[in-house]
Amino acid sequence: MHVTTDVSPRRSRLFDGLVVYYGLWQVGHMLFNVVAAATGTDSARAVLGDGMSDEEWRTVIVSGYVDFFFASPVGVAFAVGWRRGRAWALTAGAASITAALSTAIFVYWLQFVFVGRLQLDALGAAGLATFVPVLVLAALLPGQLRSSAAAG
Repeated sequence: MHVTTDVSPRRSRLFDGLVVYYGLWQVGHMLFNVVAAATGTDSARAVLGDGMSDEEWRTVIVSGYVDFFFASPVGVAFAVGWRRGRAWALTAGAASITAALSTAIFVYWLQFVFVGRLQLDALGAAGLATFVPVLVLAALLPGQLRSSAAAG
C-alpha cells in the first residue's frame, strides 16, 4: 500500500505533471552527459559547442559537471520526493532548477560570446524546446514554496 502526504494544499495536476516531466527530463540529461563523457564530449560539442576553440569548449564542460553531479540527481530526487509527499522535495526542486537554469543560461551565453550565435540548428532547437516545460515549472515553483511554507 502506497500512502502519500501532500506537502502543499495547492497541488495541481499541471504542477504534478511538470514535476514528473522534470524528473524524466533530468534522467535524459544524465544520459546525454554519460554519452558525452563516453565520446570524449564530441557528441555534446556537436550540439553545444560547434565553432568553439578547445579552450572555450572547456568552459562549457564545467556546466556539464554541475548538471551531472548536482542538478540532475537532485532533480530526480525532487520528482521522486514530490510524488511521495516529502517535505524536503520543493527545496530540492528549487536548488536543482536554479542550477539547471544557471547552467543553461551559461552555455547559451558562452555560445553567443564565443561563436557570435546560439547553436539552434534542428538538433539544438529541439533540445531547447524540451526545456520549455522546465521554465514553466520554474515559474510555478515559487508559488508552491510559498503555499507549502504557509501550510507548514
